Amino acid sequence: MSLIVENLTHAYTSPGLSERAVLDIPHWQVEAGEQVLLRGISGSGKTTLMNILAGLLRPTQGEVTVDGYRLFAHSEAKRDRFRAGRIGYVFQMHHLISNLSAQENVEMPLIFAGKGDYIQRRLLARALLTRLGLAEFANHRPGQLSTGQRLRVTVARSLITRPHLLLADEPTAALDPYARDCVMEMLQEICREEKAILIVASHDPVLNRRFDRVVDLEAGKLRESGPARFVISDPRHLDMAA
Repeated sequence: MSLIVENLTHAYTSPGLSERAVLDIPHWQVEAGEQVLLRGISGSGKTTLMNILAGLLRPTQGEVTVDGYRLFAHSEAKRDRFRAGRIGYVFQMHHLISNLSAQENVEMPLIFAGKGDYIQRRLLARALLTRLGLAEFANHRPGQLSTGQRLRVTVARSLITRPHLLLADEPTAALDPYARDCVMEMLQEICREEKAILIVASHDPVLNRRFDRVVDLEAGKLRESGPARFVISDPRHLDMAA
């Protein structure tokens, strides 16, 4: 299992405005079991990169390969099916289905992926909600939950398929210190158990101590700030500065 990014660029265009380039990544690679903290100021392109890694946003140029599967060599429908079984995503804006309960929202990825029967799905969802301190809120709808509770439901939903790649965009932004530690411990523990790749995008400095590999996104380029084990820029122009 690996995540490989090759010759990736992305730019936004708007009528009457100049093209705005946000990403320029010649090569980036993350191996099974690695946990990476992706840092960058607001507007640096972290969410854009995460959406591309999830196969939700087609880049202007380049390719992303997850587990040997070239995401953008396939149709959107095929990417959706692949993502349902292999990629988990903790969205910054949660994206819970408002007319479903917390329990039902957590079960949805299993339904999309065609995994488990009704009883198995309910047991798995309830176990994750319990682990995140939400057992008593399983039948609540998103509108009846606090922002922090909705985020924890999103975390449970992202984990239920035991993904090979887990992406989390600002997963601690709305949490108090205790809840933040519980959520991060769960994300990291389950990814360690499954030898899954974990990439967390955040500007929360408290998370720095939790990751051996830290990568900064600056002016569209990635720079290793933790132990640099993989080439980030063009191999012909290595920059070993920390």
